[in-house]
Amino acid sequence: LLMVGGLSACGPNKEKILQKTIDSQSKIKSGELDSNISVIAKADGYSKKILMDLDVTFTKDPSASKVETVISKGGSKTRFTAMCDEKNVYLKVPYASEWYRQSVTKTGKHNLISKDVTNTPSEYLNMMKDNDVDMDIKEKGNEYILTFDAGKKFTKKLKREILEQYMNSAITTASSVTYGDLKKSDFKNFKYRINVDKKTYMPKSYKVNFEIDVKKPCLIFQASFFEGTIRNINKVQKQEMPKQFEELK
Repeated sequence: LLMVGGLSACGPNKEKILQKTIDSQSKIKSGELDSNISVIAKADGYSKKILMDLDVTFTKDPSASKVETVISKGGSKTRFTAMCDEKNVYLKVPYASEWYRQSVTKTGKHNLISKDVTNTPSEYLNMMKDNDVDMDIKEKGNEYILTFDAGKKFTKKLKREILEQYMNSAITTASSVTYGDLKKSDFKNFKYRINVDKKTYMPKSYKVNFEIDVKKPCLIFQASFFEGTIRNINKVQKQEMPKQFEELK
């Protein structure tokens, strides 16, 4: 995690700040989230870096979201857009101008991309608290910086929960990035940082770092991090889904 300078010398009430931060998550009804994901895959004499940028706009009542994704790999970029409401998922694939629609009941886990990406900061926050992960809190300016390090408390239960959240939040975008089935992988470490407003305890930014051993002969190590900023909380208006589309069966 990044070193932070100019921190307050006074020790804040950790448990109080953590609980207020968790409680504030339920007050988020809409917002915008910019997220950057970086994956470095290493094998014997081989290294490959893949970047993924997600621009997310969401509302929770009614449930609707739009995710614009750019994947950069080997000098090339692939762009696509997904929109989702309570009934349908709309997709605009690379090099196509038209939208495609499919019922949520038919898309299975693919409809989770919008919902789980928007919930990423709070999901990891609850995970850290529920698993009693070691926490440190600092003050800087108008923010509290909550830092979690799984360290020696990196149990099988926590690894499974982190893996499931990571897969869910990138199910339609990161499957090619992660080189196959991450369920055959093992996390070596996990660190999570979330910056929150000192007055409202609302999230402002977050960052996740981890390393994975992948149990495949062609890939022996993978390092990844993703970070995001949250803005316009509770200021996003109702989103309109595409009016023209082709139906997917």
